[in-house]
Amino acid sequence: MLWENQIPAGKDDVGGTNTSRQVEVHRTKGRLVFDDGQVKMVQGVREIFDIIDSNEANEGLSCKIVLIGRHLENGMVERSLLSALNG
Repeated sequence: MLWENQIPAGKDDVGGTNTSRQVEVHRTKGRLVFDDGQVKMVQGVREIFDIIDSNEANEGLSCKIVLIGRHLENGMVERSLLSALNG
């Protein structure tokens, strides 16, 4: 997504099309909580980002990802991610 400046369309997108959409992601921040108890932090500027280990305990934490940019329509990233995760 970040290297190509595109978000693949999810199965539930309007019209049922499977085309990708052009976006500009300027900043990425997030917390990834894994089933094995690991917590990773994501931080990036444009095409460059890091994923590092976190010292946070994962009790009660959930995953969060924040994208700041242009042409990021409401729900578009979430639909695309859920489509990819659900196969």
